[in-house]
Amino acid sequence: MILLRRLDKRLPAALLSMAVGLVLSLLLDLQSQGVRIIADLAPIPQGLPPLSMPDLSLVRPLLGVAVACTVLSLVESTAVARSIASRRGDTLEISTEFTGQGLANIAAAFFGGYPTSGSLARSALSDRMGAASRMAGVFSGLMMLLVLLTLGPVVDHTPVACVAGLLMVLAADLIDTARIRTALRGGLGDRLGFLGTTLGCWVVPLDQAIYVGVAISVVLFLRRARILNVRRIGVDSRSRLREAWDGEDAQECPQIRMLHVDGAMFFGAAGELETALREATLKTDVEVLVLRLKRAQGLDVTSGDVLVRAAARLSEQGRRLLLVGLQPRAMASLEQMGVVKAIGSEQFFPAQSAWFEAMDEALRHSLQHLPEHRCAECPLEAYLATRT
Repeated sequence: MILLRRLDKRLPAALLSMAVGLVLSLLLDLQSQGVRIIADLAPIPQGLPPLSMPDLSLVRPLLGVAVACTVLSLVESTAVARSIASRRGDTLEISTEFTGQGLANIAAAFFGGYPTSGSLARSALSDRMGAASRMAGVFSGLMMLLVLLTLGPVVDHTPVACVAGLLMVLAADLIDTARIRTALRGGLGDRLGFLGTTLGCWVVPLDQAIYVGVAISVVLFLRRARILNVRRIGVDSRSRLREAWDGEDAQECPQIRMLHVDGAMFFGAAGELETALREATLKTDVEVLVLRLKRAQGLDVTSGDVLVRAAARLSEQGRRLLLVGLQPRAMASLEQMGVVKAIGSEQFFPAQSAWFEAMDEALRHSLQHLPEHRCAECPLEAYLATRT
C-alpha cells in the first residue's frame, strides 16, 4: 500500500494489496503452511443474513458492555469524522451521525449483526481514494452484499496478515501528530484527558478504558462548567451601566448593589453563587441586591434554592433581592419549581424587548422603596435620567 501510494496516489492501493495477498494465498496454498486466513477466524457466510428477533433476555448481562460499545462507536465515528472533516474543510453534523448510527444498530439487531459504527477503515479508505459524496458508503454496502452473495468462499482465503496490514496503515493515516502536540502543550485538562485515555487503553480492557476516558471528560467538563462569572455593575463617567472589572472606576449607589451573573447556574456552581450573594450583602448599607440573570443558563432546583434562601435571609434583615432579565424559559422553570412563589412575583423583572428595560424598572422600583435614600448624588438617578 505504501509503495503503491508513492507510485501513484490515484491507484486503489488497498484493493490491489488485498488482491495480491488473496492471489498469493490461493496459488501457494498458504493456509496449509500455517498462515492464518479469514476462514480460520470466521468464514464469510454465503447469502444474506436471515431475519431474526433480538433475545431480550440478554439485556441485563450485556448492558454494561453495550453502553461501552455505544460510547466506543460514537467516539470512534466522531473522531474519524472530525479528522477527515478538518482536513477537507467540511462541516460536521454530529446529531445526524448519531441518528444514523442508532438506526443502523436497530436494523442490525434484527439480522444478527454486532454493534455497528461509522467504519474507521472504510471512511479513511474512502477519503484516501477521493470519495466526495454519501454514495461512496452506498456503493460500499452494495459491494459487501455482492461479496456475501458470490465471492464469500474466495475472500475467505485472504490472509489475516493482509487485513491487519491494511488496518495498521489506515490507522496510521488517522494519527494527527500536530493535534497531539497541541493537546500536550495545552492546559492541564487537555493533557490529563489525552494521557489518561491513552494509558487506560494500554492498561485495562478496552470497555473499561472507555469508561475511564468518559469519567475524565465528565470531571473536566464539570470543573469548567462550575465556573460562574459574577461581576458588579456600576455607572461609568457617561452615566451608562457597565460591568465593573477589578481596578475599573465604576460608581455605585451604596444602598443598591447590582450584580451580573454569567454562566451555568446548575448544582455544581451553587456554592459559588451563594458565596457571591453573601459577599455582595456583607455591607449593612446595602438595602437592595439586584441580580441580573439575562445570560444565566441551566437554572436547576439547587440554584433555585440558593435564590430562595438568599431572598429569605435578606427579607429577615429588612432588605430585598430583585431578579432581573430572566428569559421566558427560565421564568417558566422557576415558576414550575415554586421559586417565583417563594420569593414573590413582585421581585421579578423578566427580560423585555428593549435593552436594559427590565433593569431600569428594577432600579426605579428600588429607589422608590428605599426607606431613606442617603445617596447625595446618586449615580443610578443620573443614569435613569438619561433613559427617560
